[in-house]
Amino acid sequence: LDLEDGKVAIEGMQNTDVRANVVDGQLTIRNCCGNIKAGVVNGVLDLLYGRCEKPQHSADVQVLNGNVRLSIVRGASFRVRGETLNGKITNELGETVQLGQPARKIDISVGAGVRSDITMRVTSGDITVVAADSE
Repeated sequence: LDLEDGKVAIEGMQNTDVRANVVDGQLTIRNCCGNIKAGVVNGVLDLLYGRCEKPQHSADVQVLNGNVRLSIVRGASFRVRGETLNGKITNELGETVQLGQPARKIDISVGAGVRSDITMRVTSGDITVVAADSE
């Protein structure tokens, strides 16, 4: 999927590769349990995970100017890596809540067992990691 300007949501893709790019706008990827490669030049990228049937998958997302928000349902198993060059990372995942000044890099493991990998890179903007309210 390639979108020049606007909002797009991709939802429920299972066991398949997802590739999406947005130039100006918002990209929402919800409950997609496959290998994701996504980018936003100017705007917002929301990545939301519930529980997945496939035990292992990956996401590699990049935002040039804007923010990434990652929501993970409690009990899911992930390794989350993120970096922002000109912004901050806020981690609000339960017992791993970050104290003090927000960081520019994060590398955490959440849950037990086989972990899926999520990598987020932002040039100018923030990354927020939160626990999802529900599946």
